Amino acid sequence: MFRADVPDIRPPWPQCGATTAVTASELATLSALPDAVDPVLRRVGCELAGGHSDTHVAFTVAAHGGDQWWWVRWETGSRELAELGRCDTETADAPHCDHCFLPRGHPGPHSFDIQPAGNPVWVAGHRQRLAHVQPFACGVRTADRRSGRDGAS
Repeated sequence: MFRADVPDIRPPWPQCGATTAVTASELATLSALPDAVDPVLRRVGCELAGGHSDTHVAFTVAAHGGDQWWWVRWETGSRELAELGRCDTETADAPHCDHCFLPRGHPGPHSFDIQPAGNPVWVAGHRQRLAHVQPFACGVRTADRRSGRDGAS
């Protein structure tokens, strides 16, 4: 697992404390996406581990029934909206499995190794929202669970 850009400490790594407001034009773009799972988040926080060297990245909304995850990426003087696939890493720790809720190819540790920053009530709600739109659950596609199939061929 790539961890070269985070401080030399043991998990859980502290979450980056950077936040940003979704701009009016970003809100308009995101609100126009079809089949949003939940309302667009208006204020977001960087999801990466503190001390990262890349741009900040924060989840804003899942669209197309949860198949598209939209993020805002920003740094001083630059920002962009991007539809990015979700990291497909999951823990193998029994009896529970956990999924990484960061974009595919993210730098640093996975979300399940990051200690969330901020208000515990907001953090719990945010993680619950992400779990609600995750396309996989313990190695089985959500669509397969709904249809009663186990995902095996």
